[in-house]
Formats: sequence, C-alpha cells, structure tokens
Amino acid sequence: MLIPKPKKTPKLFRHTLMAFVLLQCSAWAMPARVVSLTPLVSEWVAEIVGKDDALAHLVGVSEYSNHPEYLSTVPSIGSYVQINIEKIVSLKPDLIIASSEYNKADQIEKLTRLKLKVVTLPKEHFDSMGTWVKQLGEALGEKERATKAAAR
Repeated sequence: MLIPKPKKTPKLFRHTLMAFVLLQCSAWAMPARVVSLTPLVSEWVAEIVGKDDALAHLVGVSEYSNHPEYLSTVPSIGSYVQINIEKIVSLKPDLIIASSEYNKADQIEKLTRLKLKVVTLPKEHFDSMGTWVKQLGEALGEKERATKAAAR
C-alpha cells in the first residue's frame, strides 16, 4: 500500500502560523490569579513584578506576608506550615507557588490532585538564589523582570 505524499502547506499559511506562534510565546503574561504559599515567595513576587502587578494578580498569600507592607492587604490562606486548602480553592487561582522547603508535601499533593496548577520551588540557597528567582519569574511568565530583579 502506498502512503500518499502529504500536500505542501502554502507558504503564506506557514508564515502566518509561525508569526502566530511567536506572538503567543512573546505575549506570555503573568497568570491572572496567583496564590503564594510562603512569605519569601510573596516578597519575591512583589519584587519581580512591582506593586501594581502584585496587587492585581496576587489573590492569596500566606500569613506573615507583610513585606512590602502592601502585601498585608492581600487575603491570607493561612500559615505556610498549615495552609487552608478550602480557602485556596475558593480563590480560584490560575497558579499556586509553593516551596519544597517550607510547605508540607502532602498539602501540595492535595492541591495538585484538585487539578490546580502548582509550581514548587526548590529549597533556597544563598549561592543559587539568582537561579531560584529566575525560576519564580518563569512560573510567573515574567522571566525578563525576574532576571533584572535577581541582578539587584
């Protein structure tokens, strides 16, 4: 049996498709509704994206997320040691950012089982903090701003 040779895609279509894909990749934006599960993550989100974007996108932060001071106006999802899963679900987050060092693995697993998007950052180390900040920036869709923040 002969397999028919695929038809060649018209050049105009290929270029239009490629432009669309590139546009979509370059237009990667911060998720609309973000929950941070530790004070350190909350602080770095604010540092990377700035006050306006942090207040526009952070819908929940862990208890003691009070630096910068304006983060204390964002609803609390409980202590990072014992997060309130029901509260997090009620906030309908697009992204939850956790820490493998501070958040309990079973709680992160519950959030994942609930089909919520969870990014778990590794334990922070002083010598690799720049990489950690860039990973956070990638999760937020703000790689360029994170790179600048890590350099400060």
